[in-house]
Amino acid sequence: MADEKKAELLWNELETNLANIDEDVIIENAVSIDMDLEGGDVGIEDTLYQYFSDEYKASEA
Repeated sequence: MADEKKAELLWNELETNLANIDEDVIIENAVSIDMDLEGGDVGIEDTLYQYFSDEYKASEA
């Protein structure tokens, strides 16, 4: 199969999958993410900043 045909097939599959996204599954998975925030969402910005700073050596520009 030619590269062009493969790319077209993959693109068609992507579009089909995007049209059939199950939002309920995405929301259910997002709600169940455990970020080890024992106090609820308090301090989430600091927690995420610390995580990304440590994990990816991110810094403010």
